[in-house]
Amino acid sequence: KLQFLYFIGSTLTRAEMGLTLSATGKYYAVPVGKTDHEASVTVTAKKKSTDRAPVSLIAVIDVSGSMENTRIKAVQDSLRLLINNPVMKDDPTATLSAADKLAIVLYESKVEVALPLTVMDDAGREAALKAIGAMTARGRTNMEKGLRKGFEFLDKDAIYQALWLFTDGHSNEGITDPTEMYQKVVKVCDPHGKAVISTFGYGDDHNTDLLKSLATYGGGHYRFINSTSPTANVMETNFAHIIGTLLSVTAVDINVTITLHMGTFIVTDTDFAGLRPKLSADGKVLKLFIKDMIADQSRMFRITTTLPEGKEEEVHLASIIATWTDTVKGTAQETEKPYTVIVRRSKKPSSNVDPNFLSVMIIEITQKTLKKASMETEKKKMQQTIDKGVEEIKKLQAEHADAMASNETTKSMAEFSMADMQDMILMVENDVNAIAAASKTLAQLESSWATQTSTNPYSASFSSQHQTMMVHTITGKK
Repeated sequence: KLQFLYFIGSTLTRAEMGLTLSATGKYYAVPVGKTDHEASVTVTAKKKSTDRAPVSLIAVIDVSGSMENTRIKAVQDSLRLLINNPVMKDDPTATLSAADKLAIVLYESKVEVALPLTVMDDAGREAALKAIGAMTARGRTNMEKGLRKGFEFLDKDAIYQALWLFTDGHSNEGITDPTEMYQKVVKVCDPHGKAVISTFGYGDDHNTDLLKSLATYGGGHYRFINSTSPTANVMETNFAHIIGTLLSVTAVDINVTITLHMGTFIVTDTDFAGLRPKLSADGKVLKLFIKDMIADQSRMFRITTTLPEGKEEEVHLASIIATWTDTVKGTAQETEKPYTVIVRRSKKPSSNVDPNFLSVMIIEITQKTLKKASMETEKKKMQQTIDKGVEEIKKLQAEHADAMASNETTKSMAEFSMADMQDMILMVENDVNAIAAASKTLAQLESSWATQTSTNPYSASFSSQHQTMMVHTITGKK
């Protein structure tokens, strides 16, 4: 089910339904004359129960000569964690279960099916562990062959399926260019984009550009697995995060349609990355696609519209509808009726940016920074990415000092977001410290929110959405 939430300034309306969609206008009131209006829209998936969707996973594994020794062993350890996690065996989002299926494809110059698509009951797990244990490195590297064979195991009956590529990325046979690999292999073998593609790079010298590109094209994740790290739990934590993501998907094939009742959309080539935007010829209907969402995840995007000249009044700006597939129930869902977005026109428009909009901007910067930093393989580059994110928030603080000062929730969110980004460096150095730092940040946020919402009813009316997004960002590292 979906819950749609739209507010501009203090206007807050709810339509009870289990994803949520919130949209925050940049200004409380906009001019009556012709003007551009910007809003930030956030889609958040809510977890309703401990149930999860069955998963069909295809593991495509590089067993070429460059993967020998520590790299092939690291891949084996990663896969064993997927099959059998002794520490979290009772957690349904920590390991594959009898409801799930797994296929294992090995590639070098040749391709070998080590395990056809198999149900992960006791017998299936035993067969998978046997196949993993028998892996050895040899030969040259033809990633193209491996991916093509992997896609042959796409399960037409699966609600949610993923393809995971394990490699050092050094392909020296067949197609090696990232764009060509996507156009001639991924799009041809999976034209409807049913499989979410994630990539795992092993070794300090792996081909990051190729693996990042495939993960971006495939709507999945890229992770660097340090196969030479003396700290085993660093690798396990990194890989376990992706397992948790795979097994926590609650909605797939999410289509959001926004129809304007006045004005037109302004859309540039750089807007809506990964959301496959489709704009109607008259500029009034914008369709966006989200491949999948996990429990408590938030996806954000901006919309900008050109509004015609009007008069002082509250007007219907747009209607929003959505369709998606509930992965737990396996059924198609849709909103019962369009949701109407309201905008306030005034001869005395707001001069300060709405604090709610600033809060969303802070969260956007934090999430983008953490995601980009997590894809870096060198601590120096990770620190540079984080420093840039911190500077962006400091710039917001300077440019909108009055708005920040008027809202304690937004002000504290900026401070905690910067601290949260810096905490990520601790993950590289010491996971225990990272958890402690994240726990401290979360405790400070909860204390701050409790004080603010008890003394300010207006703050209480909108802060829960921001709290959900911030808690997700912080606990994702924990």
